[in-house]
Amino acid sequence: MLLGETRVAGTASLRPAGDGAAELRRVYVRPSERGRGYGRALVVEALAQARRAGYAQVRLETLEAMGEAVALYESLGFALMEEEEGVRRYEKWDGE
Repeated sequence: MLLGETRVAGTASLRPAGDGAAELRRVYVRPSERGRGYGRALVVEALAQARRAGYAQVRLETLEAMGEAVALYESLGFALMEEEEGVRRYEKWDGE
């Protein structure tokens, strides 16, 4: 959870995905808080938490139509693994 000046600005969560991987889910920034780098801050912190928890890989799914999210994940080193019916699946290995 990321706090803005007066309320929660955004959130992200991790959960075990099996095979020593974590899944990044529910990355969301309130529309009124977008454009301030909060999404990047949430994902970077989630990656750091995954690393501290011992995960070597983080996976996520997003919709192709979410262009800003796709650009963010790719800029942070997530690699596209699969795309099917508008859903993109990414993964990132620790150290990448």
